[in-house]
Amino acid sequence: IGFGRLLNDSTQVRQVICVFPAENVSKAIDATKNAFQSSFKVEELPSPGIAEKSVELKITRPDGGIVYGIVFVKKRYYEIISFEGSALEHKALEEVARKALEKIPR
Repeated sequence: IGFGRLLNDSTQVRQVICVFPAENVSKAIDATKNAFQSSFKVEELPSPGIAEKSVELKITRPDGGIVYGIVFVKKRYYEIISFEGSALEHKALEEVARKALEKIPR
């Protein structure tokens, strides 16, 4: 997830996909939360309940900007979908994450 300042009324949507050994992939969600908590205010929101394991985060930057992200794992795949900006509604993030989940090979 990147954290740059937005210009005007733009929206930034980001996607990160990583493939890990199966025994390590579920550890990636906790590692992500810990990494963000070292630099930003992080609030864990109710889980979207997608994939094998998932978490939704509200990340507040020092300048007050807010980034929402859903982090999930399926098989060996670890993925983050995040957005920042006013053009997307919060619920749209979950829809985008579900679409991304469908693209992961079975």
